[in-house]
Amino acid sequence: MNGQRFLSAVFPLCPKLTVVYQGGIGNQLFIHAAVIELTEGRGFQLRADVVSGFEHDSRYKRQYRLDELGIGLPDKESLRLATRKKSLLRHLVKRLLSPCNIWFKFITDDNLYKHLESSRNFIFNRSFILEGYFQSSSYSDLTFHRIVKCIKPQLIYEAKKLYSSLVADSNNAVCIHIRAFEDCDNEEAQLRSYYGRAIDYFFRLDPSACFYIIGEKDDVVTRLMRGAKVKYTKIPSSGRSDIQDLLLISCFSNIVISQSTFSWWSAKIGQVLGRTQKVVAPGSIKVDGNSSWLPDRILPLDWIRM
Repeated sequence: MNGQRFLSAVFPLCPKLTVVYQGGIGNQLFIHAAVIELTEGRGFQLRADVVSGFEHDSRYKRQYRLDELGIGLPDKESLRLATRKKSLLRHLVKRLLSPCNIWFKFITDDNLYKHLESSRNFIFNRSFILEGYFQSSSYSDLTFHRIVKCIKPQLIYEAKKLYSSLVADSNNAVCIHIRAFEDCDNEEAQLRSYYGRAIDYFFRLDPSACFYIIGEKDDVVTRLMRGAKVKYTKIPSSGRSDIQDLLLISCFSNIVISQSTFSWWSAKIGQVLGRTQKVVAPGSIKVDGNSSWLPDRILPLDWIRM
């Protein structure tokens, strides 16, 4: 290797940014939003790791799904990177063998851009590995529009067609999304209260409102809707994929989201497409004293918190 090639390999002119995708569809979309804003006009060589973030997901067995939506990634590579889930020894060896790598790992960090910009000023810090969920409502409208624009038109068309076949009157239809949750009495009580208040809100606005429920598990829907004061229609989940549900929910003009990023993105896609007018979202739901939902970070100001 000649001197010029050696210098370009050690000190690349365009620093590399490897992004680790992980989690469910909602978190993968948040990660992609961060990728768009981090790489826009910054001259990074973007690489997408769509393997290591799912290697240890034995509980949910999730996989990279954005390609099913039609959202492509530049320079996608299946890189098996050392993560903190592996042994400490292997992690340290990997770090010693890759001294130019800088790791960022957090769920949300308002100073992320500042960290990246300051780190790239050092001559040895020319390769970055980004791992986190980056859940935030502060991404620009342009970023959200760019993501939604990439969704396959056929998927959106099929969702609208399905919506028309299921919903009799779209003007006063309210979609309630209910996700499965841990079997915890404390959480169940809080969620039942949340959904009850959300239903009361829309019923006061329009007593003729029609409620449609999309849920992951029928038994969970039954438990949380026990004692509901209004009639509702349960849309069966069998025969549909979660991506079809994601886009079906986005067709409603009124949405009550669950405490999940999947539900969050359904509402956001609906707003970007000009369909969704009102979104009701849960405030902090606490389980055993710990909050697993950060409404101040993740909920847009125009959404109604309950």
